Amino acid sequence: MIKFFGSLKDGFAMESKNKIPNPFRDLSKVSLFEEIEKWLFNKIASISFDASVKSAFLLPIKKIKLFSSLYSSKIFELKKVYLQIKNAHPFYVGACEFLYEGGFGCLINDLEKILQSERKIRILARNYIKAIIKEKTKSNIFLKQFLGRAMYVIRKNSYTMHKLREAHKKLNELPDIEPNVFKVAVVGAPFVGKSSLVANLTGKKLEIGKYPFTTKRINIGRISNEKFEIVVYDTPGILDRPLEKGSVYEKKAYLILKYLADFVVFLIDPTESAGYSLVYQNRILSSIKKTMPTMPILVVETHADLLQISDNRFCISNVTGFGLDDLKQELIKIAEQWYYEKFSHGPSKPQLGHL
Repeated sequence: MIKFFGSLKDGFAMESKNKIPNPFRDLSKVSLFEEIEKWLFNKIASISFDASVKSAFLLPIKKIKLFSSLYSSKIFELKKVYLQIKNAHPFYVGACEFLYEGGFGCLINDLEKILQSERKIRILARNYIKAIIKEKTKSNIFLKQFLGRAMYVIRKNSYTMHKLREAHKKLNELPDIEPNVFKVAVVGAPFVGKSSLVANLTGKKLEIGKYPFTTKRINIGRISNEKFEIVVYDTPGILDRPLEKGSVYEKKAYLILKYLADFVVFLIDPTESAGYSLVYQNRILSSIKKTMPTMPILVVETHADLLQISDNRFCISNVTGFGLDDLKQELIKIAEQWYYEKFSHGPSKPQLGHL
């Protein structure tokens, strides 16, 4: 048994502090044109003429200043989101490439278009205030002109605003990254029992369908004990084909493998009841090994209540629970070694007993 030292405890305690949040989560702050229009006009309409002010032309100036100031404050919030996304972790950049129309670069450009509108409105506000001061009798005419031109500037980004808000629904599903937590990805062909295994190992309630490709998002379960935690990713099923020809869901699974997973449980259905032969499933496994040669992989056979074909692999049944405790303890043992290496400079690789 590995003994834990203070450095491990301290390192794990800092995990939440080092969590990398999903930078797309705050895309919800992108307002739609209709929302901005209603909000701005309600605000400036609330300003009434002050009888104590002798110069009536000051009211239009006040409204122009308020309009510009309010819009700048909204854009300022969006600028913080923009900077978060621009400096995003490669996992999020990769996901954006296929989840956002045009890819990550296009998303950045779309945000920049909206940000640039703030400067245009500030310039408009400054010019119309100067015009009112110069020709005070036309103050209300200039106010109407300013509002029309300012809303035109904002309206030009109406489609982009809608596009970003719609993209938020998909991008928001991506998980936060936890660099200091041991992460296991459960992968395999569609419908071999990945979601059931994650649910059984972690107690997480997941959507488990009666047909392939039920899992379309990255689901997360956790195994915890008094020493540490293990994040377990339930990934969408993958097929034996080039990544560029894969579905959006397959690409999500590969991103988890490439950027987040520290360890892989590859689930094989020896009964072939999912519709994929053993030869086919092993080709998927070989492809992963070839693509990620340094990734430690534990091959696990499912449906042990119906068929067992290997004596040197873990065999489990999601129906009867056979082998689940042994698999869980193996993952805890491997995680323990990973934590020891990360925080106490222990052995360089997990020691796998059943490959």
